[in-house]
Amino acid sequence: MLQNVRLITFDIVGTILRFRDPPVAKYVEIASEHGIKTDFTLLQKSFYRNWKLMDEKHPHFGSTTKISSMNWWITLVQETFKDVLQENYNEKEIRLVANKLYGYYHSPKPYIVLEDSIKALNQLKSDHKHIEIG
Repeated sequence: MLQNVRLITFDIVGTILRFRDPPVAKYVEIASEHGIKTDFTLLQKSFYRNWKLMDEKHPHFGSTTKISSMNWWITLVQETFKDVLQENYNEKEIRLVANKLYGYYHSPKPYIVLEDSIKALNQLKSDHKHIEIG
C-alpha cells in the first residue's frame, strides 16, 4: 500500500504535540508582563480572525509569498493586539510582546508530546523503512 510513498509529513500540533496552555492565554500573560491589559475572549476572537486573514494573504506561514515565518508570526501578533487595543495600541510594546511570544513558541516549553505519537512514529518507521518521516 505504501510502496510508492517516500515521504510522510505531519502537522505537528495536534498530531504529535499539544499545547500546555491555550496560546491566547500565553498572549494575555506576556502582554500583562509588559503592562498591557487585555480581555482573553476579545483577543481570542481577534487571533482567529487575523489567523484566517494571514493564512489567506500569506499561506503556509508565508512560504508561498516569500515572507519569513518569523515575519508571519510577528505580524499576526501585532494585528491581533491592534484589533483589541485600538487607540491603546503601542507598536513598540507589542513588538516586544511579539518577539517574546515568537521565542517562546520556538522552544520546547509550550508543548507536550502526545502519548501515543512516538510509538506510532516508531512503528511507521519500523514497518516502512523506505519512507522518510518529517
